[in-house]
Amino acid sequence: MKLLAALFAAGKLGKLLTTGGTMLLSVFAYGLVYGLPYAAGFVALILLHELGHYGAARQRGLKVGAPTFIPFVGAWIELKDQPHDAETEAYVGFAGPLAGSLAALCCYFLARSQESQLLLALAYAGFFLNLFNLIPLSLFDGGRITAVLSPRLWLLGVPILVGLFFYRPSPMLILVAVLAAPQVLKAWRFDPAAPENAAYYRASAETRLTYGTYYLGLTAFLAVMTSEVHDLLGAPRIQARPGRGCGDWSIAADRGTIAPHVHPRAFMDNLIKDTATLELAAWLDPGTELPGWDILKGSPFGATLAAPEGGEPTPGDQLVTVQNYFAEYHLEYFRQRRYNHFPSRLHALILFATRTDAMTFRSKHPERVFGKDLVLAKTKGAYICSFHDASWLDYLRLPHSLSLAALDEVAEHYWSGRTVEEIGLTFMDEPWPEPPVIEGLFQGTLEPVWVPPRSGFLPGFA
Repeated sequence: MKLLAALFAAGKLGKLLTTGGTMLLSVFAYGLVYGLPYAAGFVALILLHELGHYGAARQRGLKVGAPTFIPFVGAWIELKDQPHDAETEAYVGFAGPLAGSLAALCCYFLARSQESQLLLALAYAGFFLNLFNLIPLSLFDGGRITAVLSPRLWLLGVPILVGLFFYRPSPMLILVAVLAAPQVLKAWRFDPAAPENAAYYRASAETRLTYGTYYLGLTAFLAVMTSEVHDLLGAPRIQARPGRGCGDWSIAADRGTIAPHVHPRAFMDNLIKDTATLELAAWLDPGTELPGWDILKGSPFGATLAAPEGGEPTPGDQLVTVQNYFAEYHLEYFRQRRYNHFPSRLHALILFATRTDAMTFRSKHPERVFGKDLVLAKTKGAYICSFHDASWLDYLRLPHSLSLAALDEVAEHYWSGRTVEEIGLTFMDEPWPEPPVIEGLFQGTLEPVWVPPRSGFLPGFA
């Protein structure tokens, strides 16, 4: 008897270790991609979703196993006793998204109160994950809920899944489609008059109305919250405090007690119309001469950097082109409305304010200057030049969405000459990690001051 008890206890311990082990594996796998804080929070949200199913199944007297996790797939609980009717299946199926939505809502309120981008990103993941699970297909919780209404509703999940695939293709969606195909065929052939179907799917009109209302209500709530948090995540985290910086802006205090370096250009008028000699820096291909400004030609540095010379652009290259176009379009649109006396990025020469800025740019984007020479140039005659922090362009080119208000805010900071360091820009609840790179939008004539000698051994190296 003691031996049986020990074996039983070991079995329970094994299940616990399976759940804990697969959770840790998932945290590790997600952490490699998204960082450990986000990974831990994301797995916790999935766990709470599954515990909703677990509690509901136990409440209905069903034997159920502990959750098991698979990285980048999800998690599930093993129902050792299958539901005896569609209402029980719907009850257990609804409990998961309900618990997951409440957990995401807690993240949302904490994120707003604590001003945490990490918690906000977790809230978005929670809302979206549970909304996705409400797709009316048998593999999802939405299929289990809508089964109490009619399995034929699973046919509505097919165009939703197809639309998602065309919107964002994914091998996981193909796998879902393959696994769901037999159940979709079952829904197509569903005969409510068959004895086995009549018994399993029997439910009162009140029951169907209740579950239908709950399902539509939760779906609408998650759709609204997913959209709202998606827009909130697109806005930059900017902290502004009265201080001694440019105008009424100062460096955010959460950087530490030692004030970070602020580029000296930040304290200057960022638009210069003059004839006094000005020195600038540029990365040029070997043998390229410094051009004078030509409105018909535009900036030689403004051409797309997406495709290699003589090669065809890849899908990744095309994405970069779209991101660049998106960023440049809004900056130009904002300039025409508010700063039309400034040089246009589409027609000006884009150079660097100092040699230090050029070297910082190389450390951030080595692939964009490989094989090029650093050239120092000085102005000749009358010119127009405005100075801006190129880091705002890096922020705009990140693979995230931005609301129109956020785009205007970023554009205002860029054209007014404020740096990301002054404003205290953060991304994913972390301070912007890189120093400012001050670029100059130049219209005029340049002549070289210093051109590095070339070894002829390796391109781009003196």
